Amino acid sequence: MRLAQFSPLVIAIALSACGGSAEEEATEGDGSVSVEQAQAAASGAIKPTPGQYQTNLELLEFDSAGLPENMKKVARDAVESGFAQGNSFCLTPEEAENGPEQMVKNLAENDCTIRKFDVAGGTVDTDMSCTAPDGSKGDVKMAGTMTATTSEMIMDMDQAVPRLGSVHMKVKVNSRRVGECT
Repeated sequence: MRLAQFSPLVIAIALSACGGSAEEEATEGDGSVSVEQAQAAASGAIKPTPGQYQTNLELLEFDSAGLPENMKKVARDAVESGFAQGNSFCLTPEEAENGPEQMVKNLAENDCTIRKFDVAGGTVDTDMSCTAPDGSKGDVKMAGTMTATTSEMIMDMDQAVPRLGSVHMKVKVNSRRVGECT
């Protein structure tokens, strides 16, 4: 699981706007939310406005238990440098229409367990655990606010990364519609 895998996820959730809550309906017995429950919550979401979006990421916290202090700074600087680029993308009408439900489907296909999925009332509150193809596991929590054209999220991630050990990152993600697709 890498941050790059979650950036589109954050954007999809952030732009799904004002849906429902699957947490209250969780009946799996293990505290997890079924894919069907998350899709039901996502299906009630207001659809995002198609167009060109700009996303900016800011690293708020970074720690890697497996790195010496001097290497933690190098790793943090590398992550911050990658984030400084920002991300611009075109959200097509089809993606906007299918976004929230497709995002949940993608989570299921990527071996993620959803513990909480609430996209109600202009807020986002999610908690999930995913396993990457290499077997590494990570937890991701997202909380924030959104409209059909903007979002502000805090993404809190903990993951076991080969050669780095346990990695913790907290990232602020802001996304906004900047016009028609270019």
